[in-house]
Amino acid sequence: MRYIEINWKHNSIEEPYKYILQIDVDDFEIKKMEFYKNGIVKYADLETEKGTFLTPYEFEGLDTYNFISNLEEMQAFEISEENFKTQWLKGLSNAFEK
Repeated sequence: MRYIEINWKHNSIEEPYKYILQIDVDDFEIKKMEFYKNGIVKYADLETEKGTFLTPYEFEGLDTYNFISNLEEMQAFEISEENFKTQWLKGLSNAFEK
């Protein structure tokens, strides 16, 4: 398993500013959580979809999500399982669908 955090700096309130992902050994998402500036938290796992869904394609790697442009910046990095679980549980306690 791998655990990924993606931070996305942009000006849209309609797009998440952060994602956390749990990626399986075959490089597919098995858990995803999206955090929005207005406090909304959306999530999906193998059994549940609350406002988002698991991407049906293999995770393309961290480099795909590391970039800077004049309008946005994205940073992706691996996090520990403990960090992921802490964020996941906190997100679940605040999660609701718009």
